[in-house]
Amino acid sequence: MFFNKTQAGAFYLRRRMEEHAMEKEQYAKMQEELKKQPELLVCESHGNASAAKAENDIVDWERGRVFCAGDEDFYTEILRRFLDDHSDTTLSQYYEASDFENYRVKVHAVKTNLANIGAVDASEMAKKLELALKNEKDMNYVKAHHEEFIRVYKKVVSKVEKHVYGG
Repeated sequence: MFFNKTQAGAFYLRRRMEEHAMEKEQYAKMQEELKKQPELLVCESHGNASAAKAENDIVDWERGRVFCAGDEDFYTEILRRFLDDHSDTTLSQYYEASDFENYRVKVHAVKTNLANIGAVDASEMAKKLELALKNEKDMNYVKAHHEEFIRVYKKVVSKVEKHVYGG
């Protein structure tokens, strides 16, 4: 199914409105829970606890499902397509060849794909790489952050593989 620009815009707007409504509802539920259990506000400052939390939160599965209108089968298909893409390899090839124009185009697509599956932080990293090349032609930023982004991307891939195929 293909959308024209108006349909795509309406679909996106409806999805964002649904997300906003869900976020408001989740926020209200969270506020109620915090009233019942104020100890949940206490944050552990142990390095390992923070690292474990960050590792577990690398993909926000619920956000990805929202993008897929709550359709679990569609979400699983999107996740499988994400796994088939191998963007880390392509990005690394462009990087090694200093082909930053194709790198920028590919990282733009990767940014969108990561956001679509719920990997928001990784998507933000990709966005920064894209903008460094698009607006500023800042190769130094890309050189300083490419390897870190690829590591995070591979962690996302690992999480998605476990989610889709178990293990």
